[in-house]
Amino acid sequence: MSARGLVSRDEFAHRANNNGTFDSICLHCFGTVASLPIEIDLRLKEDSHLCWQRAESIVPKKSTHGEGRLIAFPRIKQAAG
Repeated sequence: MSARGLVSRDEFAHRANNNGTFDSICLHCFGTVASLPIEIDLRLKEDSHLCWQRAESIVPKKSTHGEGRLIAFPRIKQAAG
């Protein structure tokens, strides 16, 4: 998907199968998005493909500098007094 959420046609490869169908393959996750008898119909399936691999490249990664992590600290005994 582009920055506006629209699918770019160069994000999918089409393959003609021996049985007369066409496959649409996502070039991010390499999953088969659809296999249909009419190649132009693949566009609708491509438009609705939710690619987990593409989403990971768009969503900013969380910092690994302690934010969101639980840290176990040993209990400190209070001095009697």
